[in-house]
Amino acid sequence: INGLKHFLASEYYTGYNLVKGEEIPCRVDKINCTGRIFLEPKHPFYTVDEIYSFEVEKVSNQGDSNILSVKDILGNSIQVQECGFSESAFDSKKWVRCKVLSLKKGRPTLEIFSSNP
Repeated sequence: INGLKHFLASEYYTGYNLVKGEEIPCRVDKINCTGRIFLEPKHPFYTVDEIYSFEVEKVSNQGDSNILSVKDILGNSIQVQECGFSESAFDSKKWVRCKVLSLKKGRPTLEIFSSNP
């Protein structure tokens, strides 16, 4: 907009197949107190508020809560806090359905939708 160019840190978007100089659809993620604009490019696979199946990596216990680690389509390990399930609930499951709550720096924030793919 208005002829301004914005730069993205490429390390967050390696699986996006971005090409230097191409126009990239983005949403404004944040504008800080100095007026700097932070953009989030449209994810090539995930959409906020949609539900997807994710591969279960592991469930670990941290204090009073269990943390579920899943792998996204780009191979990133994503932690789902307070998963509410015990480790044994995922012993035989390889996939879990999660809702994408947000996308930031190329990674989804997830919430478990159900334990069945």
